[in-house]
Amino acid sequence: METLECIKTLKVDRLYEEMNITGVTGLTAEQRSALLAVGVVECLQVTKTHLHSFML
Repeated sequence: METLECIKTLKVDRLYEEMNITGVTGLTAEQRSALLAVGVVECLQVTKTHLHSFML
C-alpha cells in the first residue's frame, strides 16, 4: 500500500480580503453577509458609551 503526502499547498488570492465597506449604503443583509464571508471587513464606530459597557 502506498502512502501519499502533501508536497505543496496552493493559496488562492482573496480579492476582497481586507476591503473596508464601512459606511457603504444600499447593500441588502444577504449581500453584506456574502461580502463578509469572502474577507471584507466593516469597522463599526465605537462610542465611549459602548467602551464603558464593554469594560464592565
